[in-house]
Amino acid sequence: MDRWFIVAIIVAVLFGMYHVFTKLAAGRLPDAVGGFWLEGIAMIGMGVYLLLIRQPLWGPNVSRSGLAFAVLGGLCVGLGTVLNFTAYRLGPLSAVGPIILLGGISMAVLVGVLFLGESLTLSRGIGWLLALVAIWLLSR
Repeated sequence: MDRWFIVAIIVAVLFGMYHVFTKLAAGRLPDAVGGFWLEGIAMIGMGVYLLLIRQPLWGPNVSRSGLAFAVLGGLCVGLGTVLNFTAYRLGPLSAVGPIILLGGISMAVLVGVLFLGESLTLSRGIGWLLALVAIWLLSR
């Protein structure tokens, strides 16, 4: 099994639990407050990790374009986190979570193929179509 796949499975479990805890928090505090605490604690955790591994925030390994893309991603995560709380406050975990994750899969496939020059193999294409079918079924 490839190393990236093992890491991806661990991330999937962590993000799955992220959705569970967000659903449990939704409706028990305002959406933006929940997003603030969720992202704030995540930032503190990453800061501690950076200190432990002694990784500087700026240097020869940090490009301006990499930083710009990270900032744009952070803006998407910030707004997405608040809306995540809203979606979970309004809908069921069993539908909202998979729709968000499968929607992310669809976005990744489209951007990868259309803008990053990645190939759409038969198995990935079938997987993407199944993700779209799953979103449709979960939204009913």
